Amino acid sequence: MKVRTLRLRMMLLFCTVVGYFSPDQYLAFWGMLAHAVHNQLNRQLLETARPIVSDMVSEPDAKDINRLDLPGEFFELLDQNGQILQRSKNLARPMKLDGLSLADSRPTFGIAALENGETVRVALIPFQQGNQARIFAVAIPTFGTNRVLDSFGRVALLLFPLSLLLTAGISALYVGRSLAPIKELTLHAALMAKRVTTGRILDATAGVFPHDELGDWRKPLIT
Repeated sequence: MKVRTLRLRMMLLFCTVVGYFSPDQYLAFWGMLAHAVHNQLNRQLLETARPIVSDMVSEPDAKDINRLDLPGEFFELLDQNGQILQRSKNLARPMKLDGLSLADSRPTFGIAALENGETVRVALIPFQQGNQARIFAVAIPTFGTNRVLDSFGRVALLLFPLSLLLTAGISALYVGRSLAPIKELTLHAALMAKRVTTGRILDATAGVFPHDELGDWRKPLIT
C-alpha cells in the first residue's frame, strides 16, 4: 500500500481548508454585491420619484402620470386601498404588486411583475395629495441587475477551481521549504550512521529508505 507522505498530507490540508472556506467567501461577496446593487437601484427609484411626487403634491388635479411614457420606467398612482388612479402609457395592465405592503408610512422596495412576465424593481412611496393619502409606484426593469449578478456567479465558478490549483501550487512550494530542514537532518543522520558502522550494512530500521513519511524517494545512502 502506498504511503501518504507528510508532504502530501500537508498539501491536502491546505487545499481542504481553502475548498471549505472559498464557497462561503464567494457567497458573502455575492451577497454584498447584490445588496449594493439593490441599494443603488433604490436610490435611483427615489431620485426618479422625487420631482414627480412634488409635482403631484403641488397640482393634485393634474393627470400627468397618464401622459408619462418613458422607456424602461413605469409609474402608477394608487389610493391607500391599492386602487389604480393613474398609470403611465407604457403599462397596458397594472403592475402585479403581490406581497408588497401598501400600508407602510415610509418608502418600501420590492420586486413586481409586468403583464408580460418581466420582473421590475419597484418603490412604493406614500405621500399626501391634498387631504388624501396616495401611493406612488415607480419601477425599473431588473434585467441589467440580474445580468451583473449572473456574471459574477459565472466568474466565481471559474475562479473556484483556479483558486484550488493555485493553493496546491503554493502549498507544494511552502511545504517543500518547510520540510527541507527535516530532510537535511535525515540525510545527516544517515551519513553519521554510515560512519559509525564503518561500512557495515545496517539493519533496515537504521537506514533511510524510499517511500518514507517525508517523501524522500531517493535510494538508501547506506550500502
